[in-house]
Amino acid sequence: MEDAALFMNATTGPTPKAMYGYCPTPVPNWHEAIRGASVKGLKIGYSRNLGYAEVQPDVAAAIERAAQRLADMGAIIEEVDPGFSNPQDALLALWYAAEARTVEMVNPTEEQKKLMDPGLIRIYEKGCGYTARDYVAAEQVRANLKVTMALFHEKYDALLLPTMPTTAIEAGVDFPGGIEGKDWSDWSPFTYPFNMTGQPAVSVPCGFDAGGLPIGLQFVGPRFRDDIVLTLAAAYQAAYPEEVLTAPRIA
Repeated sequence: MEDAALFMNATTGPTPKAMYGYCPTPVPNWHEAIRGASVKGLKIGYSRNLGYAEVQPDVAAAIERAAQRLADMGAIIEEVDPGFSNPQDALLALWYAAEARTVEMVNPTEEQKKLMDPGLIRIYEKGCGYTARDYVAAEQVRANLKVTMALFHEKYDALLLPTMPTTAIEAGVDFPGGIEGKDWSDWSPFTYPFNMTGQPAVSVPCGFDAGGLPIGLQFVGPRFRDDIVLTLAAAYQAAYPEEVLTAPRIA
């Protein structure tokens, strides 16, 4: 977490050249913000699956253990779902349409398209099929999601949940077990909602599954409260440091 704080010190801040997003001033010294980090008294909403996702048992057990550890450290933990349904369809409309525009800006020839990543080209082709009405509808879902999370954070300092519902999948595939779904984001349901809202989130190691693959614990904070998620992650990491693997494990 010290590395993350140093990186943020070097990269965050307002600029008149920013085309998207907003950075309030003044920007904290993030490294100082995590010094002596403590979770005592912080009220944290703990969601096992956001109310709609499936979670691998080893992952679920590790997150449950982490929630108890945080309670033992003095945090106030309440099990609760934020109260939104899966926003994946809206995500895909926003994302695919944006990627379609990105490819159009490059203006590749048909021969160049054949050299491009096939997954990107599929997204480009799907993105070209969205209408302006589809995009506006997706933005409305995003706006409602922002309001839902803002109301959640009136009661809770942060949201605690898994980073991913599963550990690492096979290399070179987009879907676990080779069973193709709607989109690879099928197996990443706990991260994209907060990309959509623009909230700060951080993942910190919290154990390993039975096969020795790492598991991530995620903290999500209110918009522009990066200090909260950095504090939570730094305090947890200091109290429960995980092994850093320097070589492959032999099964």
